[in-house]
Amino acid sequence: MAPASKPTAKLSIREQAIDWLLHFEDGPASRADRKAFEAWLAADPSHAKAYAHAKRLFGESSDALKADPADTREAIRRRTGTGATVPALLLAGFLLLGGLFLWTDGPMRLRADALSGHHETPVVRLEDGSTIQLNADSAIAFDIGDRTRTVRLLRGEAWFDVASDPERPFVVEAGGERITVVGTVFDVNRMPGETEVTVAEGRVRVRAENGSAVLLTPQMRARVSDGAMESVDRVASGTEATWRSGRLVFEDRSFRWVVANLSRRLPGRIVIASESIADRRLTGSLDLSDPDNALVDLTAALGLRTASAGAFLTVVY
Repeated sequence: MAPASKPTAKLSIREQAIDWLLHFEDGPASRADRKAFEAWLAADPSHAKAYAHAKRLFGESSDALKADPADTREAIRRRTGTGATVPALLLAGFLLLGGLFLWTDGPMRLRADALSGHHETPVVRLEDGSTIQLNADSAIAFDIGDRTRTVRLLRGEAWFDVASDPERPFVVEAGGERITVVGTVFDVNRMPGETEVTVAEGRVRVRAENGSAVLLTPQMRARVSDGAMESVDRVASGTEATWRSGRLVFEDRSFRWVVANLSRRLPGRIVIASESIADRRLTGSLDLSDPDNALVDLTAALGLRTASAGAFLTVVY
């Protein structure tokens, strides 16, 4: 799918950046979208700067921007030009209020029963005796009834220690994936386009959106990508959720995966400028207590560079 208003040579770089911004706020981006965007970023250093500028001004007001894409896009262009009209200034004020709501994670707070910040890993205790530890920048909603126990992982990652109750199966929903257990310990990691389930104790049944399913036992991990079962692997004991002890441990993982998990500890968005960089395979560990330095050390070790626009956007190239 092309961006909401496809960038062309007839548009200025500023206008192309705005169109990409609005497109990504319209909904989840496909792999083709991400590849096209990364190619656009890599084509010219000025593209990343223009996108960072658009993100800094309006990126936190996405809900308001989506209300009327055509008129809003034109107003944003006027607002970022040399002169601002009265309607554009009024719109900017409205977006500022909407941006404040979004900046404080307002939409997610309305949906979630529990959520965590970038430096938090809180433990949530449910009334059935189960506990859930949230990774940083994660959110859940739950419904514990007389006959069912359901938790929705709205964002991020969580470690579940489920109290046994054969009469009430415990179900975790993560996007289109459904994880069903009775009493067990496991981790669910929800990332863009994929979900991973790793079992430490007991047995877990994972069903992908397309209907494919697998039964996991301790030290097994299932990866669901784009709604289909991608792979089932064995993992070493004690490595099921190393983030709980303050480290990100990875073996033969893509740079994309490492950045996605590290970014939970950092504000703003991290964009990888090319697929060739994103697909590089890595093995190692990072200290999550200092995520800024962890990102610096990681990129330096790989001979990569970063460009940042404050806390809003970091481009790795």
